[in-house]
Amino acid sequence: SDGFSVEDALNILVQIPIAALAVYLSMDLVALERDRETLETLFSTASTHYNIWIVRLTALHGILVASSLVMSGLSYILFAEFPFVLGGLNAFVPAYMIANLTFYFAVSVRSSNAAGMLAIGCLLLVLMFGSNLTNQGYNPLINPFNIPNNVDLTIWEDTVLLNRVSVIGIGVLLLYLGLRKMERRE
Repeated sequence: SDGFSVEDALNILVQIPIAALAVYLSMDLVALERDRETLETLFSTASTHYNIWIVRLTALHGILVASSLVMSGLSYILFAEFPFVLGGLNAFVPAYMIANLTFYFAVSVRSSNAAGMLAIGCLLLVLMFGSNLTNQGYNPLINPFNIPNNVDLTIWEDTVLLNRVSVIGIGVLLLYLGLRKMERRE
């Protein structure tokens, strides 16, 4: 009857669905090429495979940004008031890392279904043990609007900034490793 709190709304209505969407779209990105049997054709084009996959992954990340902003806006209108643009961008950061993790798994294990299961398993581990890691700033799904009681605001802002930068850095590393594995597959 009271609706969602800001902490619940961002996690339940925005971050978790966007993370699940990231897993699905990343799985589908590689699986679609395998199903159409065009994956090897992509390697024989005049353009490098980096260019092809960077365009595809950039489009995937653009869809995730737009979806997270829309879901954050809808959550703001329907359920709880919070800074919905910052909430949407905050939800995109772990989705970016999870999408790249799924892409890396899909290239590594050569099975999109297995990659999806591995990525969902990692996401479930973060959800189960993330609350213990939030005060230290290691939780990829950290909620910047849920400030712990015993932490100063400036320290919390620095913790959140460091967390977001490290999650993006891990996402970039996973993307790079996935593209390198894809190159070895040529």
